[in-house]
Amino acid sequence: MRKSNYLIILFILVTGICITLNYWASSKKQAVVNTVHHHYKNTEGLIRTYGRENDVHYLSESIGLYMEYLLLTQNKEEFEEQFTLLQRDFLIHQNKETFVKWELSEKTSTNALIDDLRLMNVLTEAGHVFKEKRYKVAANKVQSTLLHTHLKNKQLIDFYDWSSNTQANTLHLSYINYSALKHMNNLSASSYEEILEKGEDPASPFFLEVFNIDKQAYEKADSKQINMIDQLLIACQYEEITGEPPAKFDAWLRQEWANKGKIYGNYNRTELSPSEAYESSAVYALATLYFLQQKDDTAARELHGKLLEQPPFSAEANYADIHFFDYMYSMIADYSYTNRK
Repeated sequence: MRKSNYLIILFILVTGICITLNYWASSKKQAVVNTVHHHYKNTEGLIRTYGRENDVHYLSESIGLYMEYLLLTQNKEEFEEQFTLLQRDFLIHQNKETFVKWELSEKTSTNALIDDLRLMNVLTEAGHVFKEKRYKVAANKVQSTLLHTHLKNKQLIDFYDWSSNTQANTLHLSYINYSALKHMNNLSASSYEEILEKGEDPASPFFLEVFNIDKQAYEKADSKQINMIDQLLIACQYEEITGEPPAKFDAWLRQEWANKGKIYGNYNRTELSPSEAYESSAVYALATLYFLQQKDDTAARELHGKLLEQPPFSAEANYADIHFFDYMYSMIADYSYTNRK
């Protein structure tokens, strides 16, 4: 066979593989959208916390996480639908301020900083990616309101009640979002690096989760146990802000994985043993993202492999029992790992 024929065959094979991979990636992204449509959305398009009809809530957390995934996968049409629902149902305009309801309820008059920062960041980035000014305008309104109502002793607070004009006096470290903070005018994003660094518990590898702004002191969310979702959210922000992983936590996490091949949902704060023998897909998703940030491909591959064994990836997944937070973080981590550079 002539050399030119070999090259033609090789070209056809490579082209076929590329088409197949692109089709597979596109199908996977559409499968996520289909799952959200079929199992989590109500008739108006609002996202339930669980894929069932009873005992559910509609949260700004859910819409923010879904918009984050849609931005990652550049699904402009679905993103626009969620933006419309966000404006219609979650944004409250009062006294020239724009607040975000943390939960969709007539009685809700508070926000959650973690959700506001996520939405603000996603909308700002989406404004650039989708070339849509309305997204950035909405993000700027939320930012302006946070700067007007959520600062106490020059630090952001967990929440604000616009019906009573009262502020929280705490900041949960897991609420920090450096990507959003560094774009906020007149706010010292670097001060949150110090808050995270001083939040490391000298008596354990874990973080002290709450910073009391009035007392300028750190507190434990629970005196006996820690929640690994909170710990990993904090560790990811610590890593992003400082450029280095939190040494004690990182060493413990790697050792725990090496010894057990599992990362549990809760741990005893002092004994460092699992409080309950249950695993969480969100924990494995966040651990995958944590190691992707470090560009540790080996650890990320191992945790991603464990993530794929969790309920959201099962062919018989029971979405009635899978919280949307767990489902969406699993999909974000899977997409981020699969499309890593």
